[in-house]
Amino acid sequence: MRLKLKIGRFKIKLGYPQEPAAFPCEIMLPQSLTARQYDENKTFVETMLQRNETLVPQSCLCFLPYCPNLEAGGIKTIFLMLQALQDNFGIRLLINVFPPLDKAEKYAEYAAAIRRRFPELDFEFAEPDKVEYVDIGLCTLWITAFELAKFNRCRQKYYLVQDYETLFYPSGSVAALVDETYKFGFYTLTNSQRLAEIVGSFSQTAVFRYLPGVDKTLYYPPAAKSFAKDGFQLVFYGRPSNPRNCFELTALICRRLKEALGEKIKIVSVGEDYSPRQYGLHGIVENRGRVGSMRELAELYRQSDLGISFITTPTFSYQHLEYMASGLCLITNEQPGISDFIRDGENAVVCPMIVDVVARRIAELLASPRQMEKISRGAVETTQNFDWEKCAASVCRFVESKK
Repeated sequence: MRLKLKIGRFKIKLGYPQEPAAFPCEIMLPQSLTARQYDENKTFVETMLQRNETLVPQSCLCFLPYCPNLEAGGIKTIFLMLQALQDNFGIRLLINVFPPLDKAEKYAEYAAAIRRRFPELDFEFAEPDKVEYVDIGLCTLWITAFELAKFNRCRQKYYLVQDYETLFYPSGSVAALVDETYKFGFYTLTNSQRLAEIVGSFSQTAVFRYLPGVDKTLYYPPAAKSFAKDGFQLVFYGRPSNPRNCFELTALICRRLKEALGEKIKIVSVGEDYSPRQYGLHGIVENRGRVGSMRELAELYRQSDLGISFITTPTFSYQHLEYMASGLCLITNEQPGISDFIRDGENAVVCPMIVDVVARRIAELLASPRQMEKISRGAVETTQNFDWEKCAASVCRFVESKK
């Protein structure tokens, strides 16, 4: 505490000076990259691109963040990509967790969790300073790109970009740091054409757009489903803590739907534990929060008729794919990341983000069982192209040739 007293013309300061403001860790974590290391990475990338060589990698160091939920779409994709590299090339896989965990016990727990979820993946944790040499280095979340920029004991560098992460933050210092990572010049893997165009605009290095998979042994339509009925169930991905999924707009749409349709529609939210009453949704939305298992979630999808999934960054979400594979009528918003495969009126309902327009489109859809059947059938057919084995094969071809 610090006090200031003014007596006549004299000012007296008592107490200790105020501590300087602490900057967010998202700003501080990348600051270990020195100017020398920045220049060395630039030289590395120039040499890598000049060689433009084919490569059958035998080893990989992957930088990834700690994430306790291994079913989260982004983290699951990382491990499935690593599994593909191992299955196709037989690589020795080293993993560096960044930021580092504070206790050895946490590393042991994380390793055990990974092995339970991905039992065929053979890996070991490693510190970059202790790694002599690998064929490829791979970074994931944007903060890990700074770590890969410092690591040059490899033949090639790759960046798995699953979203335009600059938009995760307000325009400012952190957003600027994210954009810097796209200028590092690593070979890039990404999941939508629009995202590939954005990331590709930052450098001249090759960008590969892959199609991810959807587990169709888990997400599939019911054997018999009729939309000619009086009552319908709508499910949506409700995460108030994540602005990208537009919870506030979805809540307003749910209110409007319930006002218009009453008992004709049941609305279920999944994804995050929250109180519907807090958001004015008591008696409107049943929140099941974090569902106990993926099988339970998939069964809920099969019991539902429609699914709302909004995303405001230039990509698509796994909810899009899982709803479609389960035969739901997907309700989503207009944005360039979904245009790779989503077509309004054919395999989804694509709406402007105007509450009354979305509510009206849903009400019109519920009044047309034939249109619902058409969209549901088109959605299931579309997801047949989303296959993890095909995805793995395409990624490995890119790693080998860059063509």
